[in-house]
Amino acid sequence: MNDDRETHIARYRALLSGAYQQYWLELDRDTSAKPFLPYGLEKEVSEWSLPRFGDQMLSSNLNELINAINAWNHRLRSWTAWSRVLATINDEKDRWDVRSEFVEPLAYFCLHQPAGSRDRLTRFATQVVHVGNLRVVAGYRDVLAEDAKVFKRLQQNHKKPHAVFLRREEAEAQFMAKSSGWHEAGALMAHVQQMDPGDYRDATGDWRNRAAHGISQHFEFGEVERVTRRVGFSETKVEGHGGVEFKEDRARKSVSYVFGGYDAL
Repeated sequence: MNDDRETHIARYRALLSGAYQQYWLELDRDTSAKPFLPYGLEKEVSEWSLPRFGDQMLSSNLNELINAINAWNHRLRSWTAWSRVLATINDEKDRWDVRSEFVEPLAYFCLHQPAGSRDRLTRFATQVVHVGNLRVVAGYRDVLAEDAKVFKRLQQNHKKPHAVFLRREEAEAQFMAKSSGWHEAGALMAHVQQMDPGDYRDATGDWRNRAAHGISQHFEFGEVERVTRRVGFSETKVEGHGGVEFKEDRARKSVSYVFGGYDAL
């Protein structure tokens, strides 16, 4: 029994080691990688003379934003290389092992980034125009949409009163309202909204929302939620020209349980 186990472990190690060496070869061959965002702009921002430590706030947050985007870029490149490695592995079990060990963590990270990056960029852009307005707009008040929610939490003695994040629609609407005097704001938001658009969510089966709030699809193999609960309007049998037909009755609600889950990506 121990000999079988040791043999299995040795084979598993050899498989992963060989795959990892192949991964580095694929990285060396890759000529399509996007360059990382350069650092330095955050230092310039830190030298601006903005009210209420705005220069320090924006500089620090910009640095972290660049870090996040560069991390996404790096993992996308790694994911691409590993996809090429997987294509060279014929044995299904070996491919499963390599994918589980190396690829799924990358895919999990990368598929969260479009939504996260869109919301982070919106939040940072709002900070920029808000601090800018404090500097140049006479009579501009230091008030943000989330303030009311914070005060409500404070009144309720909430343990984390300042941990408030607006819904995406609220955050993007606030940015557009705060940036009405900034000529390029609309174009900026249009670019930001290209991240996590509806067609991307459709193409990925809304994976990010399922991963965050439910059960996400597997990668390559498997099915999840084979039986799902659905609510809708009842149907009533009626006599039609071609015989019996089913007509939706919007005055009555129904609950049904249906087979057919979500296939792997």
